[in-house]
Amino acid sequence: MSHLQLALLGIGAVVILAVLAYNKWVERKAAKATRAAFGEGDEDALLRPTSPREEPVLRAEPVLEGDLTPMPQAPRAEEMAFDDETELIVSLSFDHPMAGEQLASAASGLHLIGSKPVLVCATNAQTNRLEVPRAGEIFSGLHCGVLLANRQGPLNAVEFSEFVGAVQRIANVLDVEVDVPDMTEALAHAKRVDERCAGVDAQIGVNITSNGGAWTGTQIAQAAVEAGFAQRADGRFAYYRRNGAELFTLQAIDAQGKPVAIGANAESVSSGVLTFILDVPRAPEVEKPFSTMINIARALAARLGGSVVDDNRRPVTDAALANIETQLKPMYARIRDAGFDPGSPRALLLFNQG
Repeated sequence: MSHLQLALLGIGAVVILAVLAYNKWVERKAAKATRAAFGEGDEDALLRPTSPREEPVLRAEPVLEGDLTPMPQAPRAEEMAFDDETELIVSLSFDHPMAGEQLASAASGLHLIGSKPVLVCATNAQTNRLEVPRAGEIFSGLHCGVLLANRQGPLNAVEFSEFVGAVQRIANVLDVEVDVPDMTEALAHAKRVDERCAGVDAQIGVNITSNGGAWTGTQIAQAAVEAGFAQRADGRFAYYRRNGAELFTLQAIDAQGKPVAIGANAESVSSGVLTFILDVPRAPEVEKPFSTMINIARALAARLGGSVVDDNRRPVTDAALANIETQLKPMYARIRDAGFDPGSPRALLLFNQG
């Protein structure tokens, strides 16, 4: 081996030793930095005392003690639903879930556009259910639906613009994007829904006329309550089944043929006429609303000293009542064929005065 080769081997050995020493120095320096940042790492962190005066904190596995009866579950939020056949629905999607209180605040006040009710729901980020946004929950999307038609007519251009503007303001508050629906298509859909409703809309009325003088509001209200009616905010009395279904209403008529409020403080009804109205699409057929209305009308007429008559003030005969009962069955069938189950939530919304 030449002197040159020996010299090269010596230089190589020195380089290797230098590298090893440097690596060792780096390792010790890193370890020292780690101890300075986290403390001495020789003990199990779960056994390390929190202070010199405290006993070590021991890790304990969870155990069940005492009463093992499951805790009662908190009541679930009511699940909501949209009807894309009868509602114009606009959805706002989020990049990340948002708190329910934030959504409720942004959408507060959006309940009615013109004569059309608006439903606002959100998709629960955990259950994926549609719910009214509320505090304590997080949601992955917000949805707004406006009714396309009711007895005030189809959704019009002004109502459409107001609805879209309201939804856009919510989107601006939440800093999210929203896809605005096409107005021409939406209004055409609303017109079709309105035409379907108009083709099957029907109301049946029967009257009670006084055989003496006019009745006072107190007399009418007392007799109506005794017959099973409940008074509504508009002054009419409604007859309900125990399941909450409204079968028909009762209202007083003044001398000009206009409805007047009935109440304990109301003045006498000068015309001495009460009118029962069966709103066919809003009354479930299974409850036999027409025959029930006639029975209640006869009982109330006897109670108040009146007679059951038609709109021409002629006495209602059994033959006329039987004829109406016969016509009701195909009438209900046409309503169902149009896609509206009488008395259903859909029918109650669509066949509403607004």
